[in-house]
Amino acid sequence: MVRFPAVAAMWNPWPSCVAGDTPLLTQRGTLAARDVVIGDQIAGAEVGQMCSVIAATKVSPNGTVLGSFTGDHYVIVKTADGSSNVVVPFSNTTSNSTQQRMVDLVNIATSCASVQTADGAVFTPLSTVFCPSLTWDQYVPLYAGILRMVARTGAFWFDPSSAFQAAYSRLGGRNATFDEGDGAPEAWQSGLPDICELMVACASSGDSCDDLEVVAARWIVKHVTDPNLKSVQESYPNLGNPSATSGTFSADIRGSKQSFPMLATIGAAVGGFVLIAVAVVVVRAARRRALFQHKAFSDRESQSAVISTV
Repeated sequence: MVRFPAVAAMWNPWPSCVAGDTPLLTQRGTLAARDVVIGDQIAGAEVGQMCSVIAATKVSPNGTVLGSFTGDHYVIVKTADGSSNVVVPFSNTTSNSTQQRMVDLVNIATSCASVQTADGAVFTPLSTVFCPSLTWDQYVPLYAGILRMVARTGAFWFDPSSAFQAAYSRLGGRNATFDEGDGAPEAWQSGLPDICELMVACASSGDSCDDLEVVAARWIVKHVTDPNLKSVQESYPNLGNPSATSGTFSADIRGSKQSFPMLATIGAAVGGFVLIAVAVVVVRAARRRALFQHKAFSDRESQSAVISTV
């Protein structure tokens, strides 16, 4: 059993998300995205699938969307023949609204790689800010690795306002740079695409994991806020050491080949560390409603499936 730590609901200036009024099917009925809370169950992409909310972040009180999403938010669509999933920014889909509108923005992450709105749009918790481009085959293992990382360190990664804002505020604002001592300034956002590329390679095939360990550790130490940084360093005592056989960031991202393409998490305590595998959770809502307030995962049935996300 894995309990995902909560993410505080805070406004943040990083506008890449879901419209707050987007209707979602949950165990409590149809709710606006802004009203979803950690522990709720949202309809997944597969028939009968329910996905546990692990992060529900209020991103902005007023942002621009095209229909239900910002243009750079990743959604899942089918190929023309319906045989394959494609990960695309919402602005690249034929279903995006040509009329922009202003609304509050939220971001939602779940135990599944993707969930759907009440009208059937399938979406992920990621955007092009993190990964400029993704294929479905890259996204599935990437999100599996993210779930393992989140289960070990916390879900603060989905909320830049609490995870990173203090770091750049200390340095003078959202576009501030970090002088690493060699005269080379670096904005915290600028390192994300490189980290995504290395995470994809490591999660998909085990390639570049050593490079990921070094690059991710450097970015984490420089840009993650102190409370969260402590959690990461305690979770990964060998953070930044690619020679270590355990206790590293890249070990969770890499996972095991047996864990794909299943997409939820199963934890087992081994040697003081939580090893996360991936599985799909199908929940009987009536039996679990009383436990949602405690953010617990219980009375669940698992089934294998290839999921189409966030």
